[in-house]
Amino acid sequence: MKNNKPKLLTTLTAYLVIGLLTIIFLEILSVSLLISNDFIRNNETLKKSLTNRVNELSTIWTVKTKYGAFDPITLIRLVPNDYYGVLPIGEHGFIQNKEEGTNFQFKKDINAKRVILLGGSSTAGSGSSNVTETISAQLEQMINKNIDQKKQKKYYEILNFGAGGGYSGAELVKFIQYLIYLEPDIVIAFDGFNDAWNAIFEKNRIGISNPIVNWSDYSYKYFESMNGLYVKQGEVDGIIPFIPFTSLAFNRVYSRASSLFSDKEAFYNDYPNYIFSKEIYKNDPFFSNVLRTNLETFASLACRGDFIFIGILQPHAYSRNEKLTQNERTLLKKFEKRYISTIKSSYNYKQLINEAFDQYSLLYKDLEESFDDCKGVKFLNIMDIFKLKVKDTYVDNIHYTPYGNQIIAKKFMNIITTLTQ
Repeated sequence: MKNNKPKLLTTLTAYLVIGLLTIIFLEILSVSLLISNDFIRNNETLKKSLTNRVNELSTIWTVKTKYGAFDPITLIRLVPNDYYGVLPIGEHGFIQNKEEGTNFQFKKDINAKRVILLGGSSTAGSGSSNVTETISAQLEQMINKNIDQKKQKKYYEILNFGAGGGYSGAELVKFIQYLIYLEPDIVIAFDGFNDAWNAIFEKNRIGISNPIVNWSDYSYKYFESMNGLYVKQGEVDGIIPFIPFTSLAFNRVYSRASSLFSDKEAFYNDYPNYIFSKEIYKNDPFFSNVLRTNLETFASLACRGDFIFIGILQPHAYSRNEKLTQNERTLLKKFEKRYISTIKSSYNYKQLINEAFDQYSLLYKDLEESFDDCKGVKFLNIMDIFKLKVKDTYVDNIHYTPYGNQIIAKKFMNIITTLTQ
């Protein structure tokens, strides 16, 4: 019998070479198509287009922040014993204040003052390189150090329930759903940006004419996917490592082809809440009254209950109050480039976000006056908190540096101390 091994090896080698050449051909063709698309649709130079390709490749090895898993009530939840970016999540689903975790017990210790922090990714700690740099971790360390110096037995337990995309409506639902049963002594809601973003810009990303009351990005995505509408992926989602540009080009062509055959406006017009929201949006384009209702509900619960509620309007980088460093301005340029299709232009973003925060500022002031008779409720606007800063406080348009978090944590400590004396 003849030995067929050399022939088999030759055949396999030939197939391997053909396969490799096919991949190389597809990759070159795909890169050419992507560069052509940048020329034609975006009027970009060859250098800029090649930079785009390098950035796309870099995302393959970038550790991406996991925003969480599906929750039937709040839509998104942090996954226990996992990570939110570099920040560890404990077994009870909130971000820890120490890498090694904490000894959290559902039943509150008799000497503990339990504080729940609510908010978006700024509260969670985006912008921190490790967990000790978050607002929550720094607040817990500061306030307990202050107590130790007074030799008191009590201590503060700061629970970081901040989450990417968190806004007042989702926080209210989360609180009523289960956080209220943790028997907090103090609840701090650090809000403003995501409420504004959801009202102004999210509809642009979705491709509809108006936003829906108390909906965020995941609300639209789950609604569309569960009702049979194609859900558009992100620009670099679905990249296959060994054929990155081929998979990227295919995904973009498929995405655009699918969007041509779907009438989103007609799809949403069959949903009553979209029609109701359209009427609300006509007279309230920043959903200020929606934010008011959410905060008033929180405050009313505190007024009638046995916990303190503190509603705080957060600072943002485009505020007229801010004096940005040169490095911060450079970082904002990156934000603008990344979200240009959604925000339209730097001027448009700055104009609209400041109009929204102008209304929210008046709202927080009005709420503070309205609940003046309730000792367990406080509303504050801390948009000017960084006016005396000596270095960077922002890593982008809304997330803070560890130094920025330190300033905010110190402010929170002073508020808590004043209200609990």
